[in-house]
Amino acid sequence: MCYHKQNHATQGSLEARYKAAMKEPYQPNFHENGFSHLPSPVITAEHTGLFRNLTWGLIPFWVKTHADAL
Repeated sequence: MCYHKQNHATQGSLEARYKAAMKEPYQPNFHENGFSHLPSPVITAEHTGLFRNLTWGLIPFWVKTHADAL
């Protein structure tokens, strides 16, 4: 998970399976390097009918501000 991930599903298949809409552009990735930090479609608890493009990453415990996390 830390170094490689894939999401080769199409936008239509994701929307149909999860009954959620994508408002932001989506590009399937057959192979993605974990260090490229590309956004992934995610459904959050706040908006269950909407995909959001979020970036996955680990933030060390010593990071205290949002600016330092980026």
